This record gives sequence, C-alpha cells and structure tokens, in this order.
Amino acid sequence: MIAGGSDRAEEYKTLLNKYNGVKSKHGFYDFKSISVENTGARKAGVSGTDMRNHAASGNYNQFKAGLPSKLKSNPTHAKQIYNDVKKFIVTGK
Repeated sequence: MIAGGSDRAEEYKTLLNKYNGVKSKHGFYDFKSISVENTGARKAGVSGTDMRNHAASGNYNQFKAGLPSKLKSNPTHAKQIYNDVKKFIVTGK
C-alpha cells in the first residue's frame, strides 16, 4: 500500500501498475497486490520535506501534526511511521 495526496494518488496507481512485473534499469518489482490510498488534499504548509525534517530533528509532535487525521488519531501507527522515516533518514534503509 502506498499513500498519496489527491494530487498524486492516481499517478502513483498508474505508474505502479504499469511497471509492476517489468524488469528495468531501476530494478524489478513484483508486487502481489497494489493499493493506493488517497490521503486527501495537501495541507497548507505541510510537505514531505517538512515531515522528513521534523523526523530528522526528533520533533515528533510537529511530525504527528502533519499526518492525515486517520493516522494522527492512532498513536501506535503515528509513532511507527515517525520511527520508520527517522530510521530511513539515518540508515537509508
């Protein structure tokens, strides 16, 4: 599952389905299923860069504030996403 704002969700769905199962210079992806969740319209002043910066600086409260309401209202998932983003920034994995 991938989540994307209303401005990108359809594009993600199209690209993921187009290249699933296709070998290319970027690798080979063979997903058993693909789903794209539309997270709604972008919030003013919130961007992926802002969210990564909040995670990198250890600012969980600001990170959580920028999450969609469904994620924000679930503390377990909100913290898991924060930790995953922070880990990726540090390790690249």
